[in-house]
Amino acid sequence: MNTLVVNLALPRGRDHYWKVACEHGAKGFTARELLGQTSGVTRGMVRGWIKEMVERGELVIVERRDVQPRGQLVYAVARVTRKEPIDPDVKHGRVQRHLWTAMRNLTTFTIAELATAASTDDVVISRHSAADFVRRLAQVGALTTVRPTRANNLNSGLWRLKRSANTGPLAPRQVTATFMIDRNTGKALGSAEARL
Repeated sequence: MNTLVVNLALPRGRDHYWKVACEHGAKGFTARELLGQTSGVTRGMVRGWIKEMVERGELVIVERRDVQPRGQLVYAVARVTRKEPIDPDVKHGRVQRHLWTAMRNLTTFTIAELATAASTDDVVISRHSAADFVRRLAQVGALTTVRPTRANNLNSGLWRLKRSANTGPLAPRQVTATFMIDRNTGKALGSAEARL
């Protein structure tokens, strides 16, 4: 198997948006300015985050600029905090966070054990979700197979999170990358554009 080396600029998500918004201080920022300080993120993602944070009262509109064609809003953080205030009702990444925490606390686990350990009264994790997360982590070498699966059935395996992969409380996140390959040489051209 050939190895392909790609320079990848990882997209920056919600935590990064919040940090940048706080750094702008009382003078505020526009959606365009925030977008310019991210990589591989669409305008819609940034505008969606701003809209959500305004609705929650975490961002306030401090100025309306008369710029053609539609005008321009300037936003500022209502209350600066080190981390983005998390809305308990936002489910973005919640399943992965629960699964990752359970993996870090279990010595070994089956799919069923992982789904049960990761579930709470508020968040019920299905075996399908647990199996999908295990499959993706196994593919990137983050898990050790303690008992092999039978007939490629993940539910029959016994797994362990590798010590080297247990780097902290934030769950790994899948990234989709788009890049060009020179089919004559098999090498990547330039850098990849990635999406979370």
